[in-house]
Amino acid sequence: TQRSAARHQVVGYVKNLKDGRVESYAEGSEKAIKGFHEDILTGPTFARVEELEEIVLEPEGLYSAFRIEK
Repeated sequence: TQRSAARHQVVGYVKNLKDGRVESYAEGSEKAIKGFHEDILTGPTFARVEELEEIVLEPEGLYSAFRIEK
């Protein structure tokens, strides 16, 4: 996810939730977010993406990079 964010010039975060889901917040151009979204749907080699819920929000401008949160 972090590599995909860098490739598409997206900022924000990703974190694993206790129930096994993954939460991500991403900001970037419409084209960048579309590419990031496509990468997330595919997932890494050994991952299984069962569902993706997307909520569109106004950018907050709080991030200057993409990071992994714990």
